Amino acid sequence: MKWRILVLLGAMSFGILSTIVKLAYGKGFDVSQVVTSQLWLGAVICWIIVLFSNLLKKSTPIQKGSWWKILISGFPLGMTSFAYYKCVEFVPASIAILLLFQFVWMGVLFDLIFKKKVPTLSQVISVLILVLGTFLAAGIIGNSNMEWSLPGIGYGLLAALGYTIFIFVNGIGGNTHFMVSAALRATGGALFSILFFNPILGLNGIFTNGMFVYGLPLAVFGMVIPPIFFAWGVPKIGATEASILSGVELPVAVLSASFILHEYVSWIQWVGVIFILLAITLPPLYQLRKQKVKS
Repeated sequence: MKWRILVLLGAMSFGILSTIVKLAYGKGFDVSQVVTSQLWLGAVICWIIVLFSNLLKKSTPIQKGSWWKILISGFPLGMTSFAYYKCVEFVPASIAILLLFQFVWMGVLFDLIFKKKVPTLSQVISVLILVLGTFLAAGIIGNSNMEWSLPGIGYGLLAALGYTIFIFVNGIGGNTHFMVSAALRATGGALFSILFFNPILGLNGIFTNGMFVYGLPLAVFGMVIPPIFFAWGVPKIGATEASILSGVELPVAVLSASFILHEYVSWIQWVGVIFILLAITLPPLYQLRKQKVKS
């Protein structure tokens, strides 16, 4: 159960990001400053934790040829941040979150294709409920002014693919300490951002015009907590269940937008949130029931 809780906490941490990003955009910061500060500050914080806690000495030495695999497995983090924040530039936030949440079924598909792991009936039911809940919670129903954009759809699906890969590759690293793996992945995500943004220009805002106020929580909730908790928990429960549990990200996003930004949330969206929470609880409850029957 503790592995599921870790993955839930990591996904909940991701759910807070959209609210922080909206606050940063409201202060005039752009996507390059938001992404760069999140990725690079996150990588620095992860390595500080590793070094100051002496985890490098206590962890199993990284085997030759393994460190770069773990590093590259962090690229999806950078891809997800870049693609999602670009998606928001083209389509409303509700559409962007709906596109991002396609990672739910993508995760099941990845497990099926690459690990030949067939989802259980409870997992299939959970995915279907999650898809329905996401559609309701995104606030699309009843909104006739939705604007669809082909580039926006492309970036949204790219973000979903990046998040799916991020969950899937968390098993890479073997016996390497989860904290070291998380730091390497955070570094990989930061290095990936160089493909799109000049890190010097992006980081400049952190120290000159107050981006640090938003960059620090973005780093902690987006690049420190999720990689650590996912590196710890995902290898224990698998990508399919991790994808389902990650659905908690949307209820957290809705709640934070409602209480912090005071955004209006319709009753249909609250129904969607309930559906998502129901879908998340099904697989663990099914496992507990099976264990009780066996005992």
